[in-house]
Amino acid sequence: MKKLLVALVIVFCSTAWGSKGKIVDIQPYGQINGWGAGLSLVTVEIDGEQYTGEYLSRRVKDLVVGDPIEAEVSKNDLKITDSKGKTQKGVIKRRAHAGVK
Repeated sequence: MKKLLVALVIVFCSTAWGSKGKIVDIQPYGQINGWGAGLSLVTVEIDGEQYTGEYLSRRVKDLVVGDPIEAEVSKNDLKITDSKGKTQKGVIKRRAHAGVK
């Protein structure tokens, strides 16, 4: 029973749930074929870890590098909530310790 409890605590703590993060980079990088919609990579730092997610550019156009943001990591998804309360879900393309290029 004790081992199960420890395992559950480790699993629960290994995922960032609605953490305060900071936007460290926003890079437009391409378009979806046939749509004409642009894509952007948004990097958020949460608790010393950096996560880069892929989003439609029009959905993250109001974000500013250096601003705080509500962020949640769930498996391979990075969910970010802007200051207006809009939540966007992007696929994680990169994970790194803060300071790693």
